[in-house]
Amino acid sequence: MALWTKLKPEWEAGVREQLERDRQWLFGPEGERLLSALREKFPGLAKAYLVSRIPDQGEDLYTVVVGPDLIAFVELDRYELEAEPVITTQSAREYRKRHPKPGREMREGLEVAVQLMSE
Repeated sequence: MALWTKLKPEWEAGVREQLERDRQWLFGPEGERLLSALREKFPGLAKAYLVSRIPDQGEDLYTVVVGPDLIAFVELDRYELEAEPVITTQSAREYRKRHPKPGREMREGLEVAVQLMSE
């Protein structure tokens, strides 16, 4: 299922490599806090792809594909480590409707991550 358009094979390979590096980060010690928050919301989560991470002043914002048609948007407080994470979800199809022209990196990351989740 293509969300926007099919990527050129050479671009897709680069996006896949980046998603794999970010997946290793997420499932490694550095991503423990984010993964813990995701697993609390999605028990049994075994596969997920980090599409974007934005460090903000008071929180870190993450976009993670957690299912073949499910995107989680996570907000983690940077200073209050015990603060409850804020997690909202949206289907990939709904995201596409609301954001018909996202930035190239987001579009490509979501496109490939959704495909990887279906494999």
